[in-house]
Amino acid sequence: MIKNTSRTLNLIRLRLTTRSRSNHLETKSIPFTFQLPDDTPVTLGRTRVWVATSLDIKDAVDPSDIDHVKVLPNQMVTSIIEAMEQLGFRLRQVECEEAPRRMRKRLPFVQEFEFVPSGGVYAGKVDEIEIIVQPSGLHDYDLFIEVDRRARGFGGFLSAMLDADEALVRIQVSEREIPQLKNRLTNIISRYS
Repeated sequence: MIKNTSRTLNLIRLRLTTRSRSNHLETKSIPFTFQLPDDTPVTLGRTRVWVATSLDIKDAVDPSDIDHVKVLPNQMVTSIIEAMEQLGFRLRQVECEEAPRRMRKRLPFVQEFEFVPSGGVYAGKVDEIEIIVQPSGLHDYDLFIEVDRRARGFGGFLSAMLDADEALVRIQVSEREIPQLKNRLTNIISRYS
């Protein structure tokens, strides 16, 4: 669906200013908290998120530090994964990929969740389903769902070669619609498989 890329990007930058003096053996702790933006990718697959800190200390040997953090899926992403598993799919891969212009928001990338059939009614009909989840409001999300049909026969082979075996659907979902999410996904996958 989207070109793969690998780079580091600042999701948020905070500046804490505290002036203090300390001697060379003293340890200082400066507690702080912040909220990650809603579009922070979850740390599934090869996706890594960390907090990088640096201090402005004269003649410091190593004034910077990196601490990896675990970003858990929010309620919407968790519900999508659970619904897809109930429909007979397994999560194969999670990647952050460069976003095409039509999908760009605050960040130049999107996180894609790739599912493959593990049995059930879609085995043999669908090669994979890719889902991108983007916040579009306080409790609202845009879902970009790509259904990649399994090629059948010579016509299916030609369709696969021309990428005509893929359907991209965009839907909007709010958190209050989560109980109906499995049915909405079923309708979309059934229609385009």
